[in-house]
Amino acid sequence: MARLHPTASRFEGPSPRPVSGRLQHFSGGTVSARRLATKPGPKPEYALAVSPLGRALVDVVYGVLFLFGDLPARTTAFYKSGWRELLEETDRQSSRYGSDPTWDHFFVGRHLLLKKGAATFGLTPAEQADPKSVPYWPTPARMLAETSDLGRRDFMQYLTDWYYRLFSQDAHFAWAGIARTLPFLSNDSELPPDALEIARARQVTATLTLMLCLVTELELELRFGLADRIRYAWTSFNTWSNDAPTSIRGSISDSSAPRRARYSEPAA
Repeated sequence: MARLHPTASRFEGPSPRPVSGRLQHFSGGTVSARRLATKPGPKPEYALAVSPLGRALVDVVYGVLFLFGDLPARTTAFYKSGWRELLEETDRQSSRYGSDPTWDHFFVGRHLLLKKGAATFGLTPAEQADPKSVPYWPTPARMLAETSDLGRRDFMQYLTDWYYRLFSQDAHFAWAGIARTLPFLSNDSELPPDALEIARARQVTATLTLMLCLVTELELELRFGLADRIRYAWTSFNTWSNDAPTSIRGSISDSSAPRRARYSEPAA
């Protein structure tokens, strides 16, 4: 008999689409549990490369939090900043390759794109004449500084403290990131035998947490009608994972944090 993922047996209550059923199809149908158990998989060390993905997910969650803080104005700012970056990229490329006729077709197309973008995104004649007057889309640090809503700001700070800085260190090969990773790849490491498995589990936990944060934020803002299913996923994940109480449990039950408390409220 195919064994289910440990999470499946912990689900309680009805689900519009039973997750256990889909797991059964995966483990007992197309791909058998025996094949999964015996087929060689990726090396466990590959999990150490997941942090850059986590960094990208934090950026996306940050962007959603910031964007919906003032959706009309920030949507316009997002598009205009993209136009400025495209213009500056084109200018850099033109200064280096513009005299080469091989690139003529490329630059004709790029200038047409910039002209169309300026009209579509609503850039004023003054902004087109002085592209530096168009602000860049803010980095997460600037998003945090420019966010006045205390609930959003609190949650963004939480993401910075527990995810963004750590994942950035890993993604950019900062000393702290290398120091965390190198012992797992060293032959003379004194880490306990299960240290790599624990590290891999934490990477998976962090990635799934951020994905749930993203879909929760989108549900809170856009009301797709998935609140019950998302809450079900949080509860099940929280029961299954005991390794990150601050990140997961805090996200759904810490009523002292205004933004995180929204995760446990009905999306009416």
